[in-house]
Amino acid sequence: QLLIENATKHNTVSVENPLIIKVVSDGVQVKVSNNVIPKVTSTPSTGLGQKYIRQQYLDLSGKSILIEKTEEEYSVTLPLL
Repeated sequence: QLLIENATKHNTVSVENPLIIKVVSDGVQVKVSNNVIPKVTSTPSTGLGQKYIRQQYLDLSGKSILIEKTEEEYSVTLPLL
């Protein structure tokens, strides 16, 4: 849920440029990704959402998450618990 909220917070959403969020699982991990559509006036990011998710996974499972960002796509891969 937090990853989807972050996608809507940090991207512009319009009919012309829709925000596309994908959630895919292979049975071992789940990957949540979205296209990047930067806002004209960006919301300052504290990075707390990423830190919170990363720490929760480490605390609960000892496993880490993978965060990848390009100019076109942002994705977070989480191990299934």
